[in-house]
Amino acid sequence: MNRLSFFFILTLAVLLPWTEGCRNGPTSANGNGTNSNGWSEVTAGAPWAARYGLSGTVFNGNMWVVGGANGSGSVTNYYGDVWKSGDGKNWSETSSNAPFGGRYGSQVVNFVNGGVTQLYLIGGNQGGTLKNDVWTSPDGANWTQILANNPAITVNTVGASQFCPRQDFNAVVFNNLIWVFAGTNGTTGSVGLNDVWSSPDGVTWTQVLANNTNPPANTQFTPRWGAAAVSFNNNLYIMCGHNTYSSNTANETTSIWSSANGTNWSLLSNLGGPVYYHQLVVNNNLMWYTCGASDTATGALSNASSSADGINWTSASGPYNARFGHLSLAFNGHVWIMGGCNNTNGLAYYNDVWDK
Repeated sequence: MNRLSFFFILTLAVLLPWTEGCRNGPTSANGNGTNSNGWSEVTAGAPWAARYGLSGTVFNGNMWVVGGANGSGSVTNYYGDVWKSGDGKNWSETSSNAPFGGRYGSQVVNFVNGGVTQLYLIGGNQGGTLKNDVWTSPDGANWTQILANNPAITVNTVGASQFCPRQDFNAVVFNNLIWVFAGTNGTTGSVGLNDVWSSPDGVTWTQVLANNTNPPANTQFTPRWGAAAVSFNNNLYIMCGHNTYSSNTANETTSIWSSANGTNWSLLSNLGGPVYYHQLVVNNNLMWYTCGASDTATGALSNASSSADGINWTSASGPYNARFGHLSLAFNGHVWIMGGCNNTNGLAYYNDVWDK
C-alpha cells in the first residue's frame, strides 16, 4: 500500500466517528430541493461517476469537470475523463480518457496566452504518484503536454525551473499569470508547502517565494495543503487548510491571507473554525467559501459563507449533504457545488449538482 493510500485510510478512520453531516441521497429544507438561502438541487446524479478531488473551471460558456477519484477504503479509481455543462443538469463528455491519465488533487484553470484561451491542467496525484506536469486543451477533447513531469525536482531543489510534484495545491489566474502555491508533496511526515510560483504560459515558471517551514511573521502564509484560493479585488487570497501530512487537529489552520503581488502576504483574519478540502470562488463581487472537512467533532461541513473582504463572513448554508473534496464554480451569476465525499455513515461519494 502506498503512503497516499495509507493516509486516505487514516483520514477515514478519523472521520468515521463523525455524527454530523450527510446521509446518502439528497436532502431538502422544504421538500423541493430549495431552502430559504436559495440553494436548489439541479440534479441528484450527473452522468459522471461520483467522486472527490475533482477539478474544474468555467470555459467557453460551460462548466467543466475534470478527473477525480473514489474507492472503497483507499483510493482505487482515478478518473481521466472530461465533462462540460451549460446548465449543471445536462452534461456531455468531451474525453473519456484524456492523455494526462486518471488523477485527482490537480488544478484546472482557464487562461489566455497570446490571445488564445485554453484549459490548463496542472499536477495532481496519478495512481499514487504526484505530478508537476502541465497540459492544455482548446476544447476539452484534444490535450497537449506543454511541460513534462519531472519527479527529480524536490521542494528544496536549488534553481528549479518548475515547482515540485504535488497535490491538493492551489492554482489561480492573477495579473495575466498562472500562479501555483501551497499543497503537499506527500512524503512521510512532511508539512504542507508555502512556496509560490508564477508563469506567463504554463511552460516557463518563476519561483516567487521559496518553501519556508518557519516563515517570517505576516510576510508569507504558513505551510498548508487542502487550502482554498482565489483572485479577488486585485489580490490573491488563500484560506485555511491543513499543515502536516496527517490527520491532526492541532495542525489545521484557520488563517486567511492576501497578497497584491504574490511576494508579500498579510494575515487578514482567522475563520471561526478550521477547515480543509473546501472551495473558494468569486460571484457577484463576493468571495464564497463552501463545505470542506474538519478534524474536530463537526466532521464534514455543509457550510456556505460569503465575504466582501475576507474578514467578515455571512453564512448562507444549503440543504445539500455535507462534503469535502468537492468542486465549486461561479457561473451565470450563481455559486455551484458538485461532487465530493463524506464518510459519516460509511463512505459516500457524490455526483449531485447544486446552485444558488
